Amino acid sequence: MENKKRIKAIKFGIHSLTALSGAYLMTNFILESMSNKVAQSNDGTAENSIGYEEINILNNKLVNTNNFVILKVNKNDNVAVLKEKIEFCKKHEISIGLILETDSINLAGLYEDVDFLQAIVKEYKIDLPVYCDIDSLMSNKALNVAQRRELMTAFIDKMSRSDMYFGFYGKDSSLCECKEYVLDTTPYDCFVVKESENIKYDGTSNLKKELNGEITASQDLSKVIMSKGFNNSNKLIYTALYEVKENENYHSLALKYGLSEQDLREYNENQKEELKQGDIIKIPNIYKTVDIQKNQSAYNYAVARGIDISNYQINIDWNRVKETSDFVIVEIARDSANYSSHKGHYIEESIEQIKNTIENDIELGLYFCIAKDMKISVYEERLNEYFKKLNEELEKNNIVLERENIPVFLDFEQYYEHNDYYRLMQTFENVCKSHGFTKVGIYANGYTLQMISQSLEKDGEHIELKDTNWRVWKAGGPQYSGNENNDTGVTIDELIELKNESNAYYTPSILQITNVCKDTGASNDYGNCDVNFCYAEDLFGNNSQEEYASLQYATIDLEHYKGKNIKNIVDTIMNQLLLLGIMIVTLEIVGKRIIIGMRKRNIEKEQIYKKELKR
Repeated sequence: MENKKRIKAIKFGIHSLTALSGAYLMTNFILESMSNKVAQSNDGTAENSIGYEEINILNNKLVNTNNFVILKVNKNDNVAVLKEKIEFCKKHEISIGLILETDSINLAGLYEDVDFLQAIVKEYKIDLPVYCDIDSLMSNKALNVAQRRELMTAFIDKMSRSDMYFGFYGKDSSLCECKEYVLDTTPYDCFVVKESENIKYDGTSNLKKELNGEITASQDLSKVIMSKGFNNSNKLIYTALYEVKENENYHSLALKYGLSEQDLREYNENQKEELKQGDIIKIPNIYKTVDIQKNQSAYNYAVARGIDISNYQINIDWNRVKETSDFVIVEIARDSANYSSHKGHYIEESIEQIKNTIENDIELGLYFCIAKDMKISVYEERLNEYFKKLNEELEKNNIVLERENIPVFLDFEQYYEHNDYYRLMQTFENVCKSHGFTKVGIYANGYTLQMISQSLEKDGEHIELKDTNWRVWKAGGPQYSGNENNDTGVTIDELIELKNESNAYYTPSILQITNVCKDTGASNDYGNCDVNFCYAEDLFGNNSQEEYASLQYATIDLEHYKGKNIKNIVDTIMNQLLLLGIMIVTLEIVGKRIIIGMRKRNIEKEQIYKKELKR
């Protein structure tokens, strides 16, 4: 009797669990159908003008196909849930942006956060901006101003090199404090959380979170991102895998690449062991910017050092130049501000400088200087005359140039608003190519480069320097002097190698570090010479890239990040319970039929047996 009760209780429990799992799965099916129905509809607003910070993919009652979603992401969160949300949005063509929530207090943590972002962008097309949440950075009492600036700068550097459309997310007050005390965020598009009716932050802000929680966008940023080719998974700059050389250790490599030894060790998850020659470690900021369309690349650290010279360099010791310089860029011609009365000046000394550069097996570059405005047709004629003169001198001196490996720059000494810089540079490029020189670029200081980039128009449409094939040679730096007659100057050993920059307008191929170096082997009347660092491995051919040319990069997949979706776990359990219940019920039905059959046969046998006894 007791056993029968137990069996009945077990049966009741199994039947109840089977019914419960069936109801659960049916409910999920209904809710997901409702979610899909909403996500396939249009709420009547403009595309990507209304947004949400979250999406409930099981019971979505808000986000329509013409809305957008901004997901807050953290490398320690449930990645399975994140993937489901992104895949739901992708299925319904809902635009997605990301907000990186970081609790990093050092560079190692920040670079790990960026690795996580890149893993998302690598796997999914993120068609809205990627923001860094600065509320936590600004409120973290463990960070001082310099540390906050360092973390934000590292984020900017990596995102810009990877051609991401990025910005900063935060409360109005946080953004204002950041701009005033930490870092100017106005060059970047920020996502402002309003704290009052009037926003005090005066930088660009296309996304706003209203006081009632509603998120609005002033324009469809997905169109901007698509037109500019931002957020392209093929352009991501990953962490470098570096092979340790003789006598290198964590301390020396940390000094070389701008990290603390503790950060470098933490990033490599190695707090104790020392390095030996041949070890492979990850260094997060040897970035290599690659533009597949232009077939151009640029490193974060210099691959070569060189000088630029003109007829001002009256004293040149070529043996010393060979010791100090991997390349020499020679001025060929100069045009003054008043081009109508000044016929331009071909520099006779240039041929001797070219000859000595080649004979000493030093890489060669050329440049032409233009001071101010210039009528394009006049400059085209003059430029052809300069090249004609150069070709005659080369032939006379039996000099053959590898022209495809020689960059040629147009030096803009100042910005002039009436210049049509696109047509002027296009003319310069066409003339250079007609004489066999295919690598063409612009030389100017940072202000002039930015103004030129902002003024460029092609076929009536604005473009940036980044949108052209022109290389950028940027003047200025911490050791650049406004007084070229400076008697103090710096020596080769005192030079500070700048980390290369990348911004919304351009990525330099060359940075001019100083104009007052004393011991390059070439000097003007005051003993000074310009020194430059080159960051583009292919600028002078293939001879200036020994250290970084063979770098490999560590790509991280989202699978690297753990996280289990509780819904998936519950679904799996419920599916298993449902299956188990069905199996048990099936076995019970089959068993009953077998028992009934056996009883029926036994009764029939007993009846036959009784009949036989009566006979």
